[in-house]
Amino acid sequence: MTAGRVIRSFATPGDNARQILYVEGYLWCMDATLYKLFQLDPASGQVIRAVDFIGTHMTGLAWDGARFWMGRSIGQVIHQIDPLTGRSLHSFPAPATDMRDCAWDGRTLWVGDNDTSLFYQLDPSTGRVIHSIPIPATRGWLMSNAGDRFYSSSDVTGLIYHLDPVTGRTLRTFPAPASTPVGLAWDGRTLWVADAVTDLIYQIAID
Repeated sequence: MTAGRVIRSFATPGDNARQILYVEGYLWCMDATLYKLFQLDPASGQVIRAVDFIGTHMTGLAWDGARFWMGRSIGQVIHQIDPLTGRSLHSFPAPATDMRDCAWDGRTLWVGDNDTSLFYQLDPSTGRVIHSIPIPATRGWLMSNAGDRFYSSSDVTGLIYHLDPVTGRTLRTFPAPASTPVGLAWDGRTLWVADAVTDLIYQIAID
């Protein structure tokens, strides 16, 4: 199987999809213009339900097993979000000045920052910085989960990067299915990629 090979694709529910997640058999897609989180059937892309989130200028989407996490670029604040109501349950300041994305590794929260070109590992209770690694390319987006499935994409290079979460070393790269990958999700077997230009979500092989 070739890394990056497209298995299937379908249209995003809006025209400004950013981050995506795979949670308990469903895809979630954040649309930054409609201010909604869409739950999608990964076989067809059909919208199952939509949740209004807390406001404008939201960035990043992560799932900790019970709640969403999102950042707000105005004020640089990270929010824990109720998945039923979209309401903020807990928040703390982002570690730097230009938060771009967030991810969950099974225990801690990660956020990416454009100004510092770093991915920060945070204590989700307090926002304290535990560790940081360099972003491998300009305008990097982040996807993580427990284990070694730690990926970043760049909407400048059009590449996907498999990273060592301890050192930040790039383990391998492969082309994204389109030129502007802005969201990544892992389903336990394959990677899902949202592209900002084609307004498609792709399921791709990585092995």
